[in-house]
Amino acid sequence: MNNKPGQSLIEVLLALSILVLGLSTIVVLVIAGVNTQRNAQETGKALIIAQEGLEAARSIRDFAFVGLTAGNHGVAISGNRWVFSGASDTSEDFTRTVSVRSIDAYKKYVTSTVSWEFRPGQTKSVVLSTLIANWRDKRIGKKTLLVSDGALDLPGNADGIGLAVSGTKAYVGRANTAESEFIVVDVSNTAAPFTLAELDMS
Repeated sequence: MNNKPGQSLIEVLLALSILVLGLSTIVVLVIAGVNTQRNAQETGKALIIAQEGLEAARSIRDFAFVGLTAGNHGVAISGNRWVFSGASDTSEDFTRTVSVRSIDAYKKYVTSTVSWEFRPGQTKSVVLSTLIANWRDKRIGKKTLLVSDGALDLPGNADGIGLAVSGTKAYVGRANTAESEFIVVDVSNTAAPFTLAELDMS
């Protein structure tokens, strides 16, 4: 069977179209894969930076709760400790803002936001938040010792009347009672404080 010249040209053009379509699809898939991998890597790094912002806020709380001032802050190391510095801080291509909102005299709501330019005109961000309390404050409720992320029910029914903190230990005094008047609490993990020792001083 003899092909006419016009038919041969159409066949060539059709073959070229299929080839171009196939190559375009491969290029699109490769670019999408690269972008997905890059997005995962950059998001992971941003989460680490955001978590560091929350840890910096906790460190500032541990040094002096009044240092957790309301507003937007950057964080920096000064004198071997974390401090607020400016309205934001930059690490490589990532910008971090630690926002502090006062809930009451004893608690602050802290948000660490990290943003970066994924590509020109496209900005991405991650946000982590936590509640930070002044675990050194003198508040002791009925049977309860309050710490930053948790609470501990004290044994018995007596109220606490005094609290002192040294390092990771909290020392609770209670009114003269048939129960233990002196209790030592481990607050190294503020989400799960636990009683180390009790002493009946009667």
